[in-house]
Amino acid sequence: MPVSIFELVLCLPRFSSFSRLKDAIKLCKIWLYQRDMQQSQGQVDGFLMTMIMIALIQLRRLNIQMSSYQLFKATLQYLGIFL
Repeated sequence: MPVSIFELVLCLPRFSSFSRLKDAIKLCKIWLYQRDMQQSQGQVDGFLMTMIMIALIQLRRLNIQMSSYQLFKATLQYLGIFL
């Protein structure tokens, strides 16, 4: 079942208390910045990475019990396989 952007935005407050998710999002943003992927239009930015991570949690591809590094690594693996 696809997850809509509206559902993802509604879920943000629910996940905002999980520090591991926040740390994983920071890792993703740093990873994007180091590869200059946030600089040009049409590229993946921090907001999109956040939405992807929340969608993966909703689709049960990521588990909120994972460490921040595991969340980061699993997100990159998903992007590498499916994009």
